[in-house]
Amino acid sequence: MQIRPYRGQYPGVVDYLLDKGVLKHPPRQVHREDLIYDEGIDITYEFKKLTPEKFKEFADTILLAAETEASRYGEEYWKFAYLDVELGGSPKGRTKSGEDPLIRTFTAGKHKEPDIMVYGPGYEVGEPTFLIDKVQQILEIPERYRDSQGKQRPYKVLRLVIGIRMGLKALVTKIEFGKKQLEEGAKSKELTEGDSQ
Repeated sequence: MQIRPYRGQYPGVVDYLLDKGVLKHPPRQVHREDLIYDEGIDITYEFKKLTPEKFKEFADTILLAAETEASRYGEEYWKFAYLDVELGGSPKGRTKSGEDPLIRTFTAGKHKEPDIMVYGPGYEVGEPTFLIDKVQQILEIPERYRDSQGKQRPYKVLRLVIGIRMGLKALVTKIEFGKKQLEEGAKSKELTEGDSQ
């Protein structure tokens, strides 16, 4: 699976988020060859000081960015996305001395169609697994964590990651590659043993 480079031409939604100071830098694409049963690409948006008020303001744009990025890859690939959120801390983002910040990940289920992965199918489903549902859960954090988290800044949204995966194709490819290596190893062994006789 190949990364589709931007070649300096980012989607308009990326330029908008950069102009508004929401992103630390342009999105980064990483080829995930380290996955055992799959292969794919992670597209990461690192946010800058995305507090509850700012996240609420840019939530719709962030959803559009996720759909836009996922749409750059064909419908044969699976798409999913997640948002990393740092809970608690003081207004300056500090936690108690010696404590690591508590990071919670809100993950949308995978789908081959980017618009459904982000916004859902347009009708009621049992479990809210789409990215728009995860955004809503994040917006509700101040209510849900009212007693245990800081009052002025109950969370910061750190990053959005859009995952593109080959799915079963990758598994089949890896199995075929493994079988080919075994066959080549067996042939090499036979040749070596034949030479030594």
